[in-house]
Amino acid sequence: MTDPRLDEVDARLRAAGQRWRASEPPGLTLDPPSDRVLAGSDDRSGHRWRRWLIPVTAAAAVLAVALGVALFESVHRTTPKPAGALAELVVRNGDMVRATGQFLRSAHGIQLCTNISVIGPPEGTTIDSLPTIDCGRFHIVDLAGLEVRGDGVVLPGSHAAPRNDGVVTGRLNNDTITVESLAAAPSTAPPPGVTPCPVPAGGWQPVNGMSGIQNVDPAHAYVSAHPDQFGAFWISRPRGGPNYPNAEGTSGPLEIMTVGTVNAPDQVRSELSALFQGPLCVYRVTNSYTDLSAALATAKADLGNQLLTTTRDETNNTELLEPRYLTPATAPALASLGSRVTVRPFIVPA
Repeated sequence: MTDPRLDEVDARLRAAGQRWRASEPPGLTLDPPSDRVLAGSDDRSGHRWRRWLIPVTAAAAVLAVALGVALFESVHRTTPKPAGALAELVVRNGDMVRATGQFLRSAHGIQLCTNISVIGPPEGTTIDSLPTIDCGRFHIVDLAGLEVRGDGVVLPGSHAAPRNDGVVTGRLNNDTITVESLAAAPSTAPPPGVTPCPVPAGGWQPVNGMSGIQNVDPAHAYVSAHPDQFGAFWISRPRGGPNYPNAEGTSGPLEIMTVGTVNAPDQVRSELSALFQGPLCVYRVTNSYTDLSAALATAKADLGNQLLTTTRDETNNTELLEPRYLTPATAPALASLGSRVTVRPFIVPA
């Protein structure tokens, strides 16, 4: 059954997704009891929260689901691989594999999913059992050899604390992993983007003495209108620079509007300086947005429903692809796309 309380969230997801995707996947299907997925509050009110519980007011999490982006961005399942080095990630039926994700129940048992925003419990209550949700297009693989205990899963006979996300290792058999080991996923904070331009004469200068930058929309609109000339637009920070006051009343490193172009950087810098008053880095990239979009379209055609999430990695001028796993057929197809894509499968050889 569909929980009507998710209608508003589902509408917000579709609206956000329309900004980059022609079609949005259907909303989540919840199995009874539906009162296990309800509007909630944050942990400052003293209620117990699980890592799979995300407040509905967390707009960033809502957007992440809408984009099909795993919410565990800080969890590095495996280092993303350039398209030319994918043979080592190929998985075959019967292989021992390792997979990382979120554990949820479905009508047919325990499943491993990319990370889904599950809305927290009503005030004054807690959730003490693993939610029953069909994760739909966010489904990675079914899991055998685990049992539900409270709000997580464990290996039978284990005295370890139940987990609702983590790394499983086991044998892959027709889209089911028979789990032999279960562990926490390693978590590391992604490194901040360092400005790829040399420090200008006189150093990077803040605007009005503040760390943040403003009024980037005209420059961003110009970049977006010329996808054949640009391939990156992001906010970087200089390595080892001083901190400046920010709007939150604290301080932080200087923000620099950073633009990658396939044209001559000096010429582009002159054009953008007329649209943006602030610290600006313009550098050369290999791939234009047009190149990246073409590569993504090819990857989607080659991978079909095996491709679960995609993210345009502005910092590295590439499309990050996250398929369920790679096969002997799909790996060479992706390898032909070169630097335009990097690949991080959810299931890799153990």
